[in-house]
Amino acid sequence: MSKNVKSNNKNTKKSASKAKKFTRNNYKIESLEPRLMMDADSGFDAEHLNDYAEQIESISGNIGEQVSAAVDSIDGFDASKLGLGEYAGSFTTLFGESVDTLKTTIADKVNDVLAQSLDMAHTAIEQANANLAEGVDPISKLSLSELVDTYVKNFLESEQGEEYKGLTFSAEGSKLTVGIDLSETKSLENLGVDLGSWGKVSVDGAANLSATAQASVSVELDKDGSGSLLDSADDAEISAPQVDKLEVSVDIPGASAKFMNLSVSEIESADEPSPDLSLSYTPDEGVTKNVDLEFKVDEIANLPFYVADEGVLKVSTNDGELDVQVPEFKLNKDFSLGTVLKAVESVKIEDLVSALNNNIGDLPSGVSELSFVQEGHPFP
Repeated sequence: MSKNVKSNNKNTKKSASKAKKFTRNNYKIESLEPRLMMDADSGFDAEHLNDYAEQIESISGNIGEQVSAAVDSIDGFDASKLGLGEYAGSFTTLFGESVDTLKTTIADKVNDVLAQSLDMAHTAIEQANANLAEGVDPISKLSLSELVDTYVKNFLESEQGEEYKGLTFSAEGSKLTVGIDLSETKSLENLGVDLGSWGKVSVDGAANLSATAQASVSVELDKDGSGSLLDSADDAEISAPQVDKLEVSVDIPGASAKFMNLSVSEIESADEPSPDLSLSYTPDEGVTKNVDLEFKVDEIANLPFYVADEGVLKVSTNDGELDVQVPEFKLNKDFSLGTVLKAVESVKIEDLVSALNNNIGDLPSGVSELSFVQEGHPFP
């Protein structure tokens, strides 16, 4: 499905490039071969390259809007599935303060690259035409391939082009294809990971969230087939964007946390795949979720039980669903009732009852069955 690009597009803010000062000294003005340029089948009007600014801005705005909409329309890709609550809603909100941030970022960057590349070409053509040998016709057209392969390439490789890394441009005839590979990283304080019926792991300190979006979109610049690019307001047509990859990942490096009101510490393992939590999408694999968390239960004092085998809490995914493996609890044979009464004030007994019943081991001699029940009191 395609959409015509109108020069009076109202959906995109004025490009930030309007306020930028670009210095030609930071990139190379390529020398032109007049005969090659004259043979172009289609192209921009070389004498009026600076007049395309409004149409380029409109096209860039539409690219940003359509790519952003395509990213948010991926069925099943919901960052909230990672259990991050308020930290992860729609994917585009991960790239800034609002859903419009990704859209305007793409629009501004695409517009800057194309506008500055046309400006470079305009300067080069003026210089070439001013120094023509006698009998040589002036350059009248700039082909799309020449714009992309020479001027866009030079701009992206310049010092100023550093901030546009992640954008690629290619040309085939009168069709321009823009590749987009953008990423954003945030630090999340006091993160909570929702484990469903198991409760919540509350992380003390910072966790790192990364979001990546890869997409591509093509624009036909000679829809009417006249041989002149963008010679009317309706001469550009944008094809539906292709979303190639989306990913949200969270890394919790050695953080301390609370689980069932027990203190736990995240274990960093050399063979543990990174990140700790991720949600990803590709056209071939669809949406996949992966969780790989390991926490060591810290030393438990003044309680009638202890955690066996160093007490490792494992949280992973099994067929897309969370799988929580709680460590085995063993009875502390030396505990006294007084110790229990002191401890219950700091422990949520309702959280521990289920875990104790499911994971208790090493019963005292002569005891064949033991269960814990909560009926309005810490223990019966």
